[in-house]
Order: sequence, then structure tokens, then C-alpha cells
Amino acid sequence: MKKIVYGLVMALFLACSSQPFTPNKENELLVGKWRITAVDDAAAMINKEEFILSAMHEKYKEGYVFQFEKGPNFKLISETGNPILEGQYGIAIENSGVTFLLPEKKQEISYDLEKKNNGFLLTVTTPGELVNLTIEKI
Repeated sequence: MKKIVYGLVMALFLACSSQPFTPNKENELLVGKWRITAVDDAAAMINKEEFILSAMHEKYKEGYVFQFEKGPNFKLISETGNPILEGQYGIAIENSGVTFLLPEKKQEISYDLEKKNNGFLLTVTTPGELVNLTIEKI
């Protein structure tokens, strides 16, 4: 019961304190194709319940490709070319983060962006999401 109450309080807090999703319009930082080169789900092993509830942990695999279009749309594509998911993305002020809006799941997932060699480290900031990614430009 405590977990349910805590979950409701956190959801209400996040709904009241978070910025509304703003789709990308002109920022071309991520435009193009980016291969997932590392999937770090080590944090997920700490709390199996949260890992199971994670909306996208089963979607991310090394070798999959993010295709970011000019404007707000993106796709995650498997190694065989099949679309895994589609949605919109928004880039934070000063390119400090990215948020994915997944319409079919009615969910937003946010990441901090950190430049790393030829790509970026995406460190998840959304509570309940536990998978960090490394992506490199193709």
C-alpha cells in the first residue's frame, strides 16, 4: 500500500513540476542516423520490479539505429530494418538533454546528453527508466 501511495505522490509531483514536452523544431544536433553502440542496464539489475516496468528496456539493443528527422520525429530501427518504435523528440536548452515522446505508450523519457568521442552518452533522468545508452553517428 505504501508503494502505491508513494507512486501516486511521485506521479503528481512530476506532473506538477516537470516542463511540458516541446517538440524539436530547428535544432539539428541529432538529425541523421545514430547507431546504439552500448546499452547500460546495470542499474536495472538493482531493482528488478522497476526494470520490468521500464517502457523501453526491451527495445534498446546494440546495433539498433535511431533515425532523427529534421523537426520532431524519430524512429528506432532494428538491424533488419524493421521499425521498433516511432515518436517525437525534443532537445533541451544548450543541447543538454533530449526527451522522447512515445505516443503509443503515452510516455515521455528524458536523457542528459554528454558528448563522447563520435557520439553521445544518454543518461536517463526519468524515474522508473533505468537504461543508459551510447550512440554514434553513422
